[in-house]
Amino acid sequence: MRSRFIRYGGRFAALGLGLFMAELLLRLAGVSYPAWDRPTKGLREWGVPHAVGWAVGETRTYLKLNAEGIRDIDHAVAKPANTLRVVVVGDSYVAAFEVELEEAFWSVMERNLATCPALGDRSVEVINISKRGYGTVEELLALRRFGFKYDPDHVVLAFLTGNDFRNNSRALKASNRPYFDRDGDSLRLDESYADSAEFKRWTGWQGKPLVWPVAAFPIPASDSPSQTTDQGDSRRA
Repeated sequence: MRSRFIRYGGRFAALGLGLFMAELLLRLAGVSYPAWDRPTKGLREWGVPHAVGWAVGETRTYLKLNAEGIRDIDHAVAKPANTLRVVVVGDSYVAAFEVELEEAFWSVMERNLATCPALGDRSVEVINISKRGYGTVEELLALRRFGFKYDPDHVVLAFLTGNDFRNNSRALKASNRPYFDRDGDSLRLDESYADSAEFKRWTGWQGKPLVWPVAAFPIPASDSPSQTTDQGDSRRA
C-alpha cells in the first residue's frame, strides 16, 4: 500500500512540476490569456484596465484597453480649447474587437469630422465609452461614470435593434444585469443581480474579482505580441 502511494504520489508530483514549469515558461515568453472583463460594482462588469492580447473569434486582432478598461486611447479629462468633443456609447459593435482601432466607426468619424468645413478651425475628439454585451441601461450607467466627466458637446448612442430592446426588459430576456423598473412616474434602478449566486461566484465570496494578472511579464517593444485570448461571440447579448 505504501509503495503504491509513493509510486502514484511521485507521478502526480512530476505532473504538477511539469505544469508549473510550462506555466512559468509561457509567462516568461509573454504568452497568456488575459481577462478582458471583471465584475464591477454598479456596472455588472467592465473592462480590465491596460489589458492587452489577441482577440480571436470572427477575426484575430491585437487589442489594448486603456487606463479605464475601454477599447480606446487614453484621453485627458479636461477638454482642450476650441475642441468639439463627442462621446460614443454602445455594445460590441462599438467596442469593435474585430477590427483595428483606426477602423472602428468612431475613429473614422473623428477623422472625417476633422475635415468638415462647418467646424472651421475647431479640433475634433471622439471618445469611446462602450462595452461588449451591454444594453442601454448599462450604457447609461457607464456614461454617467466615465463619459460625462469629459464634458462632451454631443453623445452618440449606438442602439442595436437586434438585442437592445430585450436587454432592457426582464419580460423579454431575464438575465443577471441591472434594470430600470417603473416606480410611478419615475424609474428605479434595480441592481439585485449583485446578490445572485452567479455574480458572487464571479467576484469571489469575499468580493475580490477572480481576474488573473494581465501583464505579469511585460512584452518588450521590439518583440512581436504573442498574447492570445478567445474572444468568443463578439456580438453577445
